[in-house]
Amino acid sequence: MKQTQLICLLFLLVSCAQQKPVKAEYNSNQVKRVAVGSFEGQGGTAVAHEFVKQLLNAGFVVTEQTAAADAVLTGVVNDYRPSDNLLIFIGTATFPAPNAQSVEVINPIIGSASPTTAVAALGLPKVQMVSVCAGLEVSAKLSAIKTGTLLWANSASYESLTLPAAAQVVTQELTQNLRKKIPVPTSVTSS
Repeated sequence: MKQTQLICLLFLLVSCAQQKPVKAEYNSNQVKRVAVGSFEGQGGTAVAHEFVKQLLNAGFVVTEQTAAADAVLTGVVNDYRPSDNLLIFIGTATFPAPNAQSVEVINPIIGSASPTTAVAALGLPKVQMVSVCAGLEVSAKLSAIKTGTLLWANSASYESLTLPAAAQVVTQELTQNLRKKIPVPTSVTSS
């Protein structure tokens, strides 16, 4: 008897519990036109321009007018590191230090200096140049214009010798991932 009462009580509690509406999955086939919005952070404008190129290359219809788009791509540049050239001098150099003292350094490294200026200043003839990689990390999201529904979000990072090369790889990777979630429209009628 107690078991039956317990089952009835549980059934009553479950049936009286407030049902939360379940939002239907957004139909990604409704995305015909994509606008590229702003990307926050240093290098954001360059990343947005690169996204336009990559989206067009992937077959997306890109519009400059957000009002004419079904979805907008926005994001944040999380890491923006330009490449730098470092000079490594082979030998020993003397540098001035506080209190009128000097410090002797073996194989000093100088960043962002021209070889001729640095060689003249240090008097060291053997120089090797090392390039430090550029790095870029971007987080992007695609949202429906009318409803604000988040349709897709992802991030990617890459290191390269130059920032433009890193931007190309990062945006290409994100665009390929986006294409898996949002199919490229087969035809678009003008509005």
